Amino acid sequence: MKININFGNKILVLPQGFAENADRASKNDIKVFLAVVAENEKENVDLSALSETLGLELRELVASLRFWMEAGVLGLSEQLPEISEPLNSKVNEVSAETLKDKSKSRDKAPVRLKKDIELPDYTTEELAEILEKRMETSQLIHECQQTLGKVFNTREINVILGLVDYLSLGWEYVIELIGYCARIEKRSVGYVERVAYSMLDEGIDEVNALKAKIEELEGVWKNETFVRKLFGMKSRAFTAKEKRCIGKWFGTFGYEKDVISKAYEITVNTTNEPSVPYANAIIERWYSEGMKNLEDVEKAEAKRQEERKRSESTDGSFDTDDFFESALQRSYGAVGSDDKK
Repeated sequence: MKININFGNKILVLPQGFAENADRASKNDIKVFLAVVAENEKENVDLSALSETLGLELRELVASLRFWMEAGVLGLSEQLPEISEPLNSKVNEVSAETLKDKSKSRDKAPVRLKKDIELPDYTTEELAEILEKRMETSQLIHECQQTLGKVFNTREINVILGLVDYLSLGWEYVIELIGYCARIEKRSVGYVERVAYSMLDEGIDEVNALKAKIEELEGVWKNETFVRKLFGMKSRAFTAKEKRCIGKWFGTFGYEKDVISKAYEITVNTTNEPSVPYANAIIERWYSEGMKNLEDVEKAEAKRQEERKRSESTDGSFDTDDFFESALQRSYGAVGSDDKK
């Protein structure tokens, strides 16, 4: 059978990308794309006028434009406006068919929302419909479950979908965030949600900025984990003072783990127990004396031991290092007694 197209007086030429993405597009997405093609020759398209012509709200128009941009079919000369309203503020009151259409368009074309917007509360049946129609979303939920090593319940799937659909974070962002939480042994979806809001509070809302922040946070986590194991702290949380000390050792002072280990060794040999404040006093002294690495520290310690031996053979001599250690022990004992009260 031959099919003839009646072009009339005008012809619309569609890119191949339209056909390749049409099965994922909502009714609004297709309507918007065809209208944009018709407006293609215009130098400046008025989005407000176009949304009125199509009978769509501006946020719906923007969502569809983002869908086609992310699909690589459209290019814009300037950024789309940020819309701070939900695509559908009464998502639980819409029909199942409308819910599926809205979910589909949000999957690839999220709209930025305010951070205090309540995340969705889809029912089990609604989630089943969404995941059935959004195959890519279903696969990515599976990937998130694999990363965290658990099967999500309805609430947890709601959170993950909310991060993408309602907070506009994008799947790459969410997967990167979940990977980070898994690596630091925090496998709760609630924890993932809290970290996501924390990142948004800092203005970190795109994946490259997230990766840079995660690299920084993982460095801190690895350093704290090292100190925790070295000092035998098990699961006890660090105090704010201890965290500041550890941050200085690796950050401000720039010391490697071998220097921290040396300070720990001296601390235990002197006090018979591990103490972050005591080790901090030693490390701060090393830093103030210009020691940059373990080699500097060991040379200084060897010199100190040699001077101590000479002082012991000379009556009436005064060893400043002995004075420092004695004062430090007294201070440490005072701190320890106060903590016990």
